[in-house]
Amino acid sequence: MKIGDNCLLKNILKKENINFDKEALKIISYYSQGSMRDALNLIEQSISLGNGNVFLKNVIETLGIPDKKQIFSLTNALLNANAKKIIFLLNKISHIGIEWDKILIEISHLLYYISIVQFYPLEQKENFTEFSYDEIRKIATHTSKFNVQLSYKMILAGRKELLLAPNLKIGVEMTLLRIVTEIKK
Repeated sequence: MKIGDNCLLKNILKKENINFDKEALKIISYYSQGSMRDALNLIEQSISLGNGNVFLKNVIETLGIPDKKQIFSLTNALLNANAKKIIFLLNKISHIGIEWDKILIEISHLLYYISIVQFYPLEQKENFTEFSYDEIRKIATHTSKFNVQLSYKMILAGRKELLLAPNLKIGVEMTLLRIVTEIKK
């Protein structure tokens, strides 16, 4: 099952008369990584949280991931070396039961798409199902390729160090602040 390839999930939910939104199914498809069993498990958990519905909010809560707006804001603050805003945003989302390593994973996804747009700006918009192409293009045109690549590399290194940090929140904060320090040089 690929991102966006969720016809089977739609059919199952329709057959069971369960309300859903398309974005929720995209995320379930993505995070189940091709496993129908995992996708159905995520749907079951989301139905439980959503009082019989599968909506984006419930899927995000089930997975412990930040929403796309938060990732855009964090990534923008990172690439603009705005440490104060990064800490503010991380404190704001810390109250919603986030899985800290997924913040770095989601930022790395967005950095990947930004990099692709920087190198291939005429790429088809359909290839960006996870994020808004126009928002990605806006960030890509206002950020140096070097800073995007540096940020991506440092996030990968930071993910390796997360388990060594006093706690995961501190590990994520220090990873992002280390990037800000390097970008400001």
